[in-house]
Amino acid sequence: MIIPPHDPEYPRRVLELPEPPPITVSGPIHNDVPTVAIVGSRQAQMDALNWTHQLAYHLARAGVVVVSGGAMGIDEAAHRGALKGGATWCVACCGRSAKPYPLVNKHLFAKIEKAPGSRMIWPFPLDQRKTAFTPRLRNKVLVALADVVVVVQARIRSGSLNAASNADLLGRPMYVVTGRPWDYPFLGSTKLILEGAQPLVSIEQLFDDLELPRPDIDDPEGILSDRAPRQPSIRSFKRRARSLAPDPNFRVDPSTLSTAQNVVISSMSRAPTHQDKIVAKSGLEVSATLTALLTLSLRDVVVEGPDGFFRLRTEP
Repeated sequence: MIIPPHDPEYPRRVLELPEPPPITVSGPIHNDVPTVAIVGSRQAQMDALNWTHQLAYHLARAGVVVVSGGAMGIDEAAHRGALKGGATWCVACCGRSAKPYPLVNKHLFAKIEKAPGSRMIWPFPLDQRKTAFTPRLRNKVLVALADVVVVVQARIRSGSLNAASNADLLGRPMYVVTGRPWDYPFLGSTKLILEGAQPLVSIEQLFDDLELPRPDIDDPEGILSDRAPRQPSIRSFKRRARSLAPDPNFRVDPSTLSTAQNVVISSMSRAPTHQDKIVAKSGLEVSATLTALLTLSLRDVVVEGPDGFFRLRTEP
């Protein structure tokens, strides 16, 4: 069915766009469901595809609708993971009657259209074919539909960066999966983090921030291939004993941190404390504590040094 912007059934989130387009949908778009958009490279590495599939699966299992753009690579992994766990919305870059793009994913699109709770969304006239410009409008609608945007392996010139710019314009919180500095094709992700996007270091971190029940990461249904991506250890991220950045002149705003991060901060001081002691004092699971420590470390709230010891850069 075709829904114009003035229709009561039109998704409220998309009305935030300066010029919301008429959309064709395969079923009703509910405004009261939590949504997370996942975007990234069409040429993503296998580990990234695995991790994306796992993230989307667990989000969908938690009742979150995963939104993506139907492209090969990260988008496809997100849709397939979400279909295993629950529902996904695919925003196409062409009209409903036009040849699907990419054509290789036509069976995936048909599966999404038929799956309970999942939707195909076409923000174009019925016969509009994919052009060099249609993905940009697709990205605007995709991001507008989301409460939160996650970027995985963005190239320095890519549609993912275009989606990220729309997230910034619409005020959508944006998480960017941290990458390895020698992965030059994906320096777009590093660029976004340096510009202020929230680094994402684990699936648990996102679930904590969204206040969702912690997922069972070992659930085999979440794994795309026969090898699950390994979560990084806190010890693999080395920091200098003394931060080169000056100590801030302000206190940490607790409202900008997750519940787990605030609990961890309350268990620390400016004196170096071993991570095992922080785990015991916080009362959290080991993985939750280490994830919070790593995130706080990347945000320069916490300093590591010597190895395995952490201190606050400022009092809570």
